[in-house]
Amino acid sequence: MAMAQQPETAQHPDMPQSAIHTGLVDYVLPIEQMGEKLIHYIDQTGFWRFETHLAPEKEAQTLGHILNLIGTSGGGVRYAYFHGVRSFIK
Repeated sequence: MAMAQQPETAQHPDMPQSAIHTGLVDYVLPIEQMGEKLIHYIDQTGFWRFETHLAPEKEAQTLGHILNLIGTSGGGVRYAYFHGVRSFIK
C-alpha cells in the first residue's frame, strides 16, 4: 500500500505529486488522515499481528512518547506526519 499527501496541503507539493504521477499510489490524503488510514490498513490485512502485555492505554501512551521523541528531533514533513499520528491516538 502506498500513500501520498495531498499536494495542496504539502509544504513541498512536488514530492507527493511525483509519487502520484507514478500511478502506484493507492491513497492521496491530507496528512492528518494518513495515520488513521495506515492503522486501518494494518488492522484489515492482519499484516502486523503481535501480542503485547501492556494495557491499551499504556500502549497508546508509550507510542505517543516515542512519536514525541521523533517529532522533536526533526522538523518539516516528519514533524507534520507524526503530529497527525499523535492527534489520532490521543
